[in-house]
Amino acid sequence: PSLGAQTVLTIEQVRDRALRQNRMYLQALENITKARSEVTSAKAAVLPDISASGSYSRNFMLPSFYVQADTQTIKFTSGFNNQFGAGLSLQQSLFDYRAFQALSIARLYKEYSQAQTDQVKAAVIYNADQLFYSVILKESQLEVVQKEYDAASLNLDDVEKKYRQGVVSEFELLRARVEKSNIEPQIIQAESAVRIARKELNSFLVYNLDQEFVLQADPDDTSLAGLPPVEALVDTALALRPEMLAADYLKSDRRRPRGTFPNGKRRFGHQLAVGIGQIHAQRERVHLLVGRYSAEHSDF
Repeated sequence: PSLGAQTVLTIEQVRDRALRQNRMYLQALENITKARSEVTSAKAAVLPDISASGSYSRNFMLPSFYVQADTQTIKFTSGFNNQFGAGLSLQQSLFDYRAFQALSIARLYKEYSQAQTDQVKAAVIYNADQLFYSVILKESQLEVVQKEYDAASLNLDDVEKKYRQGVVSEFELLRARVEKSNIEPQIIQAESAVRIARKELNSFLVYNLDQEFVLQADPDDTSLAGLPPVEALVDTALALRPEMLAADYLKSDRRRPRGTFPNGKRRFGHQLAVGIGQIHAQRERVHLLVGRYSAEHSDF
């Protein structure tokens, strides 16, 4: 939205812009994507393994041999002009502790990454709100000082008129001039604070430092009435703060069973697998092999 020739920014637009431009938040989102791929990779270890193969060969000349029978020679050939083969294998792991442990760790890391992302998001939104309302506060302070200066100017004009009429003394005139002069440095300081606050906000939102905006704040009820007690606020913070959730996930990862490697593999692992469905075909002959079974014990 725009107001005349100036662009209007609301608090929601500032938050959205901050999240889209903040590198730490974007990196945290990429970490979630990476964690999801780790879960998919861990799931692959417990999914069935299907493999297929095929072959074809063409014999232009078949091997032959001759047999002498009485007065004639008989020719025999072996093989086929066209040969083809096909194979299909399915292997499913029934129990693999290492794979299930790795999947559990991958899911835990995903939740940990999500908690870290929520923490970064909350920090970015907090900083955006703080900078946004800091500009509004500085502008309000400048407006107050400006009104105070205008009031001092009117008071000085009134005192000068009364002094010319002989109603007030010279001391009152000097005091009015001093009051007006004392406010001028405050105006300079307030204007400098507004410029710095605007540049900080523009820098955080990745705008040009000299970009001008009209900040539109929504009126909020900032009264403390109705807030829960401090103990309830502390309990809520401990239960819902993203950094606390991330710490809990990290503690859960450290409590994984002894004898496991960080990637979830155990020093002593057991695996039970069964495979079915190997087919071989040669011309009109088809053979089916069913029930390939394997069990292995691994010791690292």
